[in-house]
Amino acid sequence: MKHLSTFLPPSVALVSFVMCGAAWAQTLWPLDGAVTDSVFWEPTNGPTGPAIESLSRGMSGTIIAATYSGTYRMTSSQNVWEGGGPFASSSAAGPGGVFFVGSNGQWLYRSTDDGLHWTQLIGLGRNVRTIVGTPGESAFAGTAVNEPGVANKGAVFYSSNLGTSWVQVFPREGGTMSFAVQCIAIDSNGHLLFSNERGALYHSPDTGKTYTLPSDVEATTGLLVGPDGTLFAASRRGVFRSTTHGTTWSQSNEGLADTLVSAIALHMGGEIIAATPSGLFRSTTMGSTWVGYSSGLKNASGVLWRSDQELVAGSGSGAWRSTDAGQSWHCINTGMSDDYVTAFGIAPGERIYAGVRGGAYWTEDRGRTWVPSLADLGPEFPAWFCFKQQMCFAACSDSGVYRSTDGGGTWFQANVGLPKYPTRTVGVANSGALVLGTWGAGVYRSTDDGLAWSHIPTGTDTIVTAFARTGAGVLLLGSEGAVLRSTNEGLSWVSLRSGLPTGRVRGISVGGTEYLFAGLDDGGIFRSTDDGASWAPCNVGLPITGTHVFSLVSNRAGHLLVGTNEGVYRSTNSGDSWEDLNAGPPIRLTTAVVVDSEGYAYAGTGGAGVWRSVAPTVVTVRDEQPSILAAELYRNYPNPFNATTMVRYQLQVASNVMLVVFDMLGRSVTALVNERKEAGVYEVSFDASDLSSGVYFYRLTAGNVVQTRKLLLLR
Repeated sequence: MKHLSTFLPPSVALVSFVMCGAAWAQTLWPLDGAVTDSVFWEPTNGPTGPAIESLSRGMSGTIIAATYSGTYRMTSSQNVWEGGGPFASSSAAGPGGVFFVGSNGQWLYRSTDDGLHWTQLIGLGRNVRTIVGTPGESAFAGTAVNEPGVANKGAVFYSSNLGTSWVQVFPREGGTMSFAVQCIAIDSNGHLLFSNERGALYHSPDTGKTYTLPSDVEATTGLLVGPDGTLFAASRRGVFRSTTHGTTWSQSNEGLADTLVSAIALHMGGEIIAATPSGLFRSTTMGSTWVGYSSGLKNASGVLWRSDQELVAGSGSGAWRSTDAGQSWHCINTGMSDDYVTAFGIAPGERIYAGVRGGAYWTEDRGRTWVPSLADLGPEFPAWFCFKQQMCFAACSDSGVYRSTDGGGTWFQANVGLPKYPTRTVGVANSGALVLGTWGAGVYRSTDDGLAWSHIPTGTDTIVTAFARTGAGVLLLGSEGAVLRSTNEGLSWVSLRSGLPTGRVRGISVGGTEYLFAGLDDGGIFRSTDDGASWAPCNVGLPITGTHVFSLVSNRAGHLLVGTNEGVYRSTNSGDSWEDLNAGPPIRLTTAVVVDSEGYAYAGTGGAGVWRSVAPTVVTVRDEQPSILAAELYRNYPNPFNATTMVRYQLQVASNVMLVVFDMLGRSVTALVNERKEAGVYEVSFDASDLSSGVYFYRLTAGNVVQTRKLLLLR
């Protein structure tokens, strides 16, 4: 499995404890501070480690990582990253300290000082998918144009002056070719090679004036020029090789057990590395034969050599480093941050998912640690999550629907029957049927847990951006100037528009049995007291007319929380008025809000990560003489874990304590605690370095209390 940056080292020792609950909150769990008059929010520890789209190494040894959370640099003497560069999907090194990065927002950027500062160059009018530089002042860029409902289209551009100006060289007559440009290379003779996302590889000896299209090769993930001029093309069908400057190609997969190659790299001594979902393969025969040698890094998006034994790789969970030529890897995400949050979801068991550009993370300890999940989405992002027992579903924009049947461990696309339109929301009806909203193609429904989808007519309401379900099982969807309602498990829909403006409904919340609330991306909050038949604005206390709403939720007391372009606001009186809750985050833009079962609120921001309320948003009123459990065992963190995890328990009275770990057969593995303890909160480290992967149980016995929990060890 991937080594995660949130795993604790084996040297973690027993953490000190205190008696006072408030002091415990500050000493053991810094994220759980006390409420003050001036601070409502505090930052969680992430998510960290954005998906790396591209890695480039300059002449000085500086490495540039292009991500959808920004551009990062790491010098030859560092193992930490410095941020500050633009959002980027591609990168390339030029002469001296020159680097280029291309964005998914049509812009090119250049740095002439090893990535310290960046200058915006001329826009190419489309998304820059790939860039390649040369030792001189020439550079090439491949682009993609995305149009809803149709395939990406692309073109190749050329610059002879370090990117100051660009000329389209393919198609020569202007316009675009049928598919987006995926990768570009320049061979030792100066010939241009580029491929589109469908694998077609083009070869041009004269900078795009003329070209050939060999039929015996495909390349979708990478192109590489060997030291002797041999060309390599990485693809979904393995590795192709050419010794004729790209005019003819042959498949070269001997020994390559996994032919889904995600990246290909060249060692300074001539060794070739191929990255696959099964790990790394190495060839010392210029691609004639391959040998698998490392399963510790899977699906790498790029691999670079820093020295004879040291490698740096990018992946969907950030950056990784090896000091033994790729035999073992450890995460090096220090300095990186996945700070633009796109969606939240709470799975059974209180695991909270946060969607970011390129994938998702989850936390089970209120944001103390974040674990990568649903990686490798590229420029796409989860727009909505929903859960059905142990199954997880994510609507992921242009990538469609992703589905997990193992609680978010592994994900697969589930797009059978869906058109090529962005997916924006997904939910579960009382019957178990799934309902999916798209951006431009309306509503789809699945009765087999997402294995196949069928279209449900909704008239002109084709842009669907939010989902909600009432306690009575009525389904609600947000659309343009309308809320769609279904009373038959999503088989048919009625459009409810009376009183709503033309903006898109981005959030829907059910306020008890009396009210429905709709939040619009340009218009604020609207309330209905008649099941959606009519709507009226309820924006008293919101900052400006035309507030952009991104998320609308309620806690168990029925209080509403709304995430807007101006921050988070709360209503405790069914929308009659709103109060400002923005003390804390440095960025007002709040793209997602969620509340857990204990009342803690989480705010996902557009540039500052995830923040959490310092206290529950609902005060639980207890009896004057409450029934107190003498001891309580809490969930270990992190979980799943690699080698070491922390177990926490609390004693209300002094007790004889036994805390024992068992395997699946009930055999005792180790005793973490076996002594008398005074009342207080305790935390102990469980080091499983000598144990094999699998499910284990830890049991607390204190007085007459016996509690058992499950933990998962993954290697």
